[in-house]
Amino acid sequence: MDVGSKKCIHSLDEISGEMVVTLLLTMTWKEERMTWDPADYDNMSSLVMESEDLWKPKLYLRQSAFNVEQVGEMNNNLKVVHNGDVIWSAGDVIRFICSVDATYYPFDNQTCQMSFSSLSYSAKEMTLYAKSEKVNQSFFSINSQWEFTKGHVYSEYAFTFNIDLHIKRKTGFLLVYIIIPLVFLGCINGFVFLMPASSGERTSVAITVFLSFIVYMQREKGASSKQMKRNMAAH
Repeated sequence: MDVGSKKCIHSLDEISGEMVVTLLLTMTWKEERMTWDPADYDNMSSLVMESEDLWKPKLYLRQSAFNVEQVGEMNNNLKVVHNGDVIWSAGDVIRFICSVDATYYPFDNQTCQMSFSSLSYSAKEMTLYAKSEKVNQSFFSINSQWEFTKGHVYSEYAFTFNIDLHIKRKTGFLLVYIIIPLVFLGCINGFVFLMPASSGERTSVAITVFLSFIVYMQREKGASSKQMKRNMAAH
């Protein structure tokens, strides 16, 4: 059975390690009993059937953030080609666990892995193949906080395939509103030692700059929280 994938990123919580994506899996397999000659049926080369009328694979996400549930809506229709190929697309909003490495924050890159496997069939009964090594981005939506750099799809075992997502944090907001202002305030604090001690203003300037640090960080903490809520609501 061949498996292809399309996805878009909704959010990534660095604290809990929970990532939310919209995933569309396109699966293709051979149904030997569903073959016909199009010339015998008015050149009809394919047809759409109800999902209850044919066998469908059951795939489960191993890194699910909640209960281990079947991926995809089982009521989606199937497309059957005259040569016996069956095409089924299963989409879902998936929440899974991604281990976040914040060593180089905010210039960090993260790799999140999703592993799909069948719990009902053995390797002799069903084998999973990746239709393409890359993630299809035809319907990809841009995320305001993370940049999708690349995706890798591969089969690890006969009944398991993995999707590796490589994402990069967008640092424009953090640079302009947090890092640059704090560096500027730090430089001002260093200039305190250039003031003559006889002026009597060295201590007051140092305390004022220190209070500016506290006020600015409290302000940015509230602004960042509101921005994150708006971004999550927009997606």
